Amino acid sequence: IIIKPMTTGKGVLKFPMPKHELFPLKRYWMPFITHHPFTSVLTVYGCPYTCAYCNSGTNTLGLRVGDIEDVIEEIKYVKKLGVKHIFIKDMTFGVPRKHAVELCNEIINQKLNITWHCYSRTDVIDEELLHLMKDAGCTMIQFGVETANESTLLGQKKHISVDSTTKVFDMAHRLSILAGAHFIFGLPGDSIQDMEATIELAKRLKPAYASFNIATQRYGTFLRGVQRKDIDKNYELNSLVKKAYFKFYMRPEYIIKLLEQLKTITQLRSILREGLGILDMIL
Repeated sequence: IIIKPMTTGKGVLKFPMPKHELFPLKRYWMPFITHHPFTSVLTVYGCPYTCAYCNSGTNTLGLRVGDIEDVIEEIKYVKKLGVKHIFIKDMTFGVPRKHAVELCNEIINQKLNITWHCYSRTDVIDEELLHLMKDAGCTMIQFGVETANESTLLGQKKHISVDSTTKVFDMAHRLSILAGAHFIFGLPGDSIQDMEATIELAKRLKPAYASFNIATQRYGTFLRGVQRKDIDKNYELNSLVKKAYFKFYMRPEYIIKLLEQLKTITQLRSILREGLGILDMIL
């Protein structure tokens, strides 16, 4: 990887064309990909945010932005390999906003005819950007919601209100862009009642899928410095996670809505694979 300095103080991420064909692409799956095989493409490295439980914003390289021409060439390259869907693996798509807008416009203008999904934040995405992303082929956005307790979020250096998150999920639903939601149980400050409220929030947001995780003191995070007793509770977090998966996925209204959202056979295959895994975990 070559890091070229910029006069703005930021950095450019530049590397040779990745040899995607060296990987067993047909063996890789993700929930709700619209076509298979798929592959990952990185357009921006790092994250400008410093959430206490995440190490993406504390890496030593900082935020590094890929050249739009290089990204477009990589997309064209993987298309020649038979790839029609990509995972844009930026930690926060939409940052920098100008870069995301330019990329979407190039995908549209060059008629690349590819579908893709990404990670982002609900305080980065707005209706204008959502429309552009949809026109460029975006089919799903994964959001880190974490908890229903806004005080806990603030304590984790994530300043996003539940109300703003709800509005962005509603916008995505209106535009028929699938939304994924990730939650964390056991964050400092969260009680059993807060985690129960998080399960109810997951149901209200109506994401295509929800992921419930246990807070982990990862290397390079601010959470790493929190004393373990602040995270360890007198109840079994694993049991609460199983309860969350059961209450979220085992609802007739969720299953009906899920089937209505499917657009390709590949999506059906992917949710069957994921569904069997969830059932195995719950049971």
